[in-house]
Amino acid sequence: VSQLATAALTTGFGLVFTADYFKRHFINPALQRFSEFETELTRYRSISGVNLKDGKGADGYKQDLNLIRQISLKSGYSNTETTRALSNLISAGLDPEVSRKMLPSVLDVTQASYGEISPDSAGKIMATIFQKFDLSKYGDIEQQSKYMADWVFQLKQASKLEFSEVEGFMSSLQAAPAVLRMDTSDIGALGTALMRLGASPRNAAQQINALSPNIARIVRRLSEEVTVKGFGGSLIEEQ
Repeated sequence: VSQLATAALTTGFGLVFTADYFKRHFINPALQRFSEFETELTRYRSISGVNLKDGKGADGYKQDLNLIRQISLKSGYSNTETTRALSNLISAGLDPEVSRKMLPSVLDVTQASYGEISPDSAGKIMATIFQKFDLSKYGDIEQQSKYMADWVFQLKQASKLEFSEVEGFMSSLQAAPAVLRMDTSDIGALGTALMRLGASPRNAAQQINALSPNIARIVRRLSEEVTVKGFGGSLIEEQ
């Protein structure tokens, strides 16, 4: 065994690698990644309340593992990063099932940021928006998650905010764009204009909140006008 341990392996290119080299550069990193993944899985089981002794719980856990692997392969993130993002959504207060459905959109946001934010940060932003506006009542969770991801990037593009500031701005709004009847890019542009005048992201959101009753009142008046003229008032509200 000692001879094998100290033996050198020679490749066709004449390069010599010792057993110690393989251990330090291949075996140890692989064991480290496996250990980190196991740690995250343990945390996930604890946070989500998985009971492996229960048949139904064990089956659900197998499905979760398959989901993590599939999303990791699609997104390019490691199983450990994907599991951590999922755990963080749950620890932020979201239901485990909601978190599973939201996870792909969280990693989409992270990918599209080109490394500007981590899966953890993206998950925090998405969880904040979801809880703030109770988006579960608006329909399919996966669809709402995609809507949130689009909202994050439209707002960032329009406002030129950093991702860390996007969360503060959004969490300070009292109503989602759909409720305000304003396009996301319009809210972003309005927020940008206010911030150029010296307002912080949170203060800009608060000023938009102050304007929102007037915005809603204008929409209602326009709706009433077109209804009187024989057109469907709901059309303008949707637009």
